[in-house]
Amino acid sequence: MSSLEKFKKCVRWHCWAHGKVPLFCMTMFYLILKQSSYSINTFKEFLVFLVFIILVSIYGYLINDLFDIKIDKIHGKKNVFENMGKHNGSLIVFLILVLSSLFGLYFVSKDYFLFFLIMLYFCATFYSASPIRFKERGIAGLFIVFLAQYPIPVIMIFSVFDSFGTIDMWGFALFASISGATQEIGHQRSDLDKDSDTGTNTFAVKQGHSKIDRLYRKFIFLDMLSMIGILIIMNIQLKAATVYGQIEIILPLLLYLLLAFGATRKIIYEKTHVVDPYFIEGRNDIFNLTFTLFPNFFLPFYLSCLVAVNYPLYIALTAVFLVITYISFPGASIIRQIGIVYNELITSMKRR
Repeated sequence: MSSLEKFKKCVRWHCWAHGKVPLFCMTMFYLILKQSSYSINTFKEFLVFLVFIILVSIYGYLINDLFDIKIDKIHGKKNVFENMGKHNGSLIVFLILVLSSLFGLYFVSKDYFLFFLIMLYFCATFYSASPIRFKERGIAGLFIVFLAQYPIPVIMIFSVFDSFGTIDMWGFALFASISGATQEIGHQRSDLDKDSDTGTNTFAVKQGHSKIDRLYRKFIFLDMLSMIGILIIMNIQLKAATVYGQIEIILPLLLYLLLAFGATRKIIYEKTHVVDPYFIEGRNDIFNLTFTLFPNFFLPFYLSCLVAVNYPLYIALTAVFLVITYISFPGASIIRQIGIVYNELITSMKRR
């Protein structure tokens, strides 16, 4: 195992990087395009915030492992700290907390950034930590975990780029909330049986299989609608930032409408099943394209290319995003699934 793979395993990179870092990159690329802000300072703020939010994400997952050592052992789940003990684990978590705080304090002069920084650390810490331990408090735990992982960082990005309080900030925050809630409901649903066995009273455990399945299905549709909404916001807000007319901003919306149509047709066709686009290992169908590859690879990459067209120096940020993508997704997976969309959409249309 390479040093990179050991690092990824240690910080549980595969659990969060592919679904969160692209969202934050997409939001920053969007704001750069909207503001036509191509200065060196903006370039630096992008990189500093990216490092900050990666460190905070690592902190959140490590502190969760720290307080779940016993429960994970009962579950038979791997835990980063199972062989090093709670004392050594606490030192590592504290160091990550300090390091992330140093990067976060770079933006402390930005509007409301310090307030949301404190809220972020509070949610990330006490989701797992005693005595509050929100994760065992039903819907409160669900709310806290997706709040910390999705809308709060997105709002902080708007603060960093001097756009706090704008209408599109609330639109992006709503999109992040719905997407985050969908993934967290799916995550708790996938762990329902194990959590029930150990008496971990998550929201999914309290609801039971039938109710959580129905709720998850509704949120999957809301997830698609929220993505369509955010693409419409981009079409409205980025008119002045286009190089070749609005066509380059419309293209992602048209592509996603096509994907959403295919996914919806398949959900209706598979109405006797709960379609899980997030937590099925090795999923290689239109749901992976709609819920994973489009929002987490295609859209942020596409926006980064539009930024680079306007200011070639920013191609370095595209390279940074591609490196993160490369170590987050199996490279062959992206290439292999581009061809899948054709067969899936054609099949969907035939069922009409």
